[in-house]
Amino acid sequence: MKAKWIIFSVMAVLLASSIPQASGQTRRRKTDQNQQVQYNDQDRQTAKDWYNQNRDHAPAGLREEDRKPEYEQRIQPGVVLDRNLRREVHPVPPELARKLSRPPRGYRHVAVGGQIVLVDSKYHVHDAIHPER
Repeated sequence: MKAKWIIFSVMAVLLASSIPQASGQTRRRKTDQNQQVQYNDQDRQTAKDWYNQNRDHAPAGLREEDRKPEYEQRIQPGVVLDRNLRREVHPVPPELARKLSRPPRGYRHVAVGGQIVLVDSKYHVHDAIHPER
């Protein structure tokens, strides 16, 4: 009986290691104890291309008037969006969201301050894309 469990465990490990990683996931970089979730290069280019095509009728959160100099430091990786800035958060347009890598569970793409921002459920900023640059 013990031998069956050992064989089963070894097979499970081998099977798990042979499954390829999903290519459509937002990049995760492991640090000391935390995982850092970031946009990949393809997401950045996709966002910029989409923005250039839709700049004249950009939605709330991504309009030119949504960009304010004082938001620049308040929308940085590692920062938690304050209550006032949370009121400015809008969902990323569905057609853009479909083109971006699917965020990990508990994360989402939002538009705020003229940026596309990857936040978790507590509004902790993990990465941001400036599509106009």
